[in-house]
Amino acid sequence: DISGVVGDKSVRNLLFLLAVNKRDVDGTSTRLEIANRVAADLVDKVRILEIEHIGGKLTDVGAGRFVKGWSEATKLAETVEGEVFVIECDSEDHPVSSFEKVLDELLSGKRAAMSTRFFKKGAAHRGPLARQITSLGATLLGNIFGSPGIFVPDLASGLEGYDARILAKVFEAKPWDQWVTMGENGTTVLINTELRLYVLWYLQSRGNNLKATVGFPAIEFSEKGSLQGFPPNVAKKAISGLFKIFAAKKAFLAELR
Repeated sequence: DISGVVGDKSVRNLLFLLAVNKRDVDGTSTRLEIANRVAADLVDKVRILEIEHIGGKLTDVGAGRFVKGWSEATKLAETVEGEVFVIECDSEDHPVSSFEKVLDELLSGKRAAMSTRFFKKGAAHRGPLARQITSLGATLLGNIFGSPGIFVPDLASGLEGYDARILAKVFEAKPWDQWVTMGENGTTVLINTELRLYVLWYLQSRGNNLKATVGFPAIEFSEKGSLQGFPPNVAKKAISGLFKIFAAKKAFLAELR
């Protein structure tokens, strides 16, 4: 379905990157099975990365799959000529129409497209209340203490897209294994928050007009019931991690080149 959307918009270069954990803990076998079926249809368009398993509670596994996956995708993008976008879609609960909105923002000239389930007409988060509160809490605290330079209606959505050159600068300043979410007490709950803040801090530092360079497409997110609310220990990790990310801003900016 996504390849059809991309084809309709005459996007020449399309690489589907499926990053999975080597350990079969959260549906990895199913993802590999799907990837192999897709690869058979698209041959040169699919690449599968097996990322080492990161230990932790079931709700915390997979940080490496995402963060290192973004880093590896950015490296691949650097081998392609012309403009390249890296788009993340972290769940089958995101409809193709939402992916299209993110792509449209990038094709319109935006350098970053951060989907939102809050504060915009047409936006909706239909999931367990605990997950809604966690996402909304991270968003509000991030806007207050993270100094993103613009009001960000959602700092936790797992559907987003970036100009690969921006991500290259982010990972140059903050290698994937140094992220707060990759730390001993890290949690996947914050991976999108950490990424979005790094991108916004980078754009701010380069004097970009954030209203002109960052898009916030409204999406409707409806979980199919496979994901549940977070246990208390994850919520505590998330709050602690948030303030570690905020505290990392000065060091992050100092590493930018």
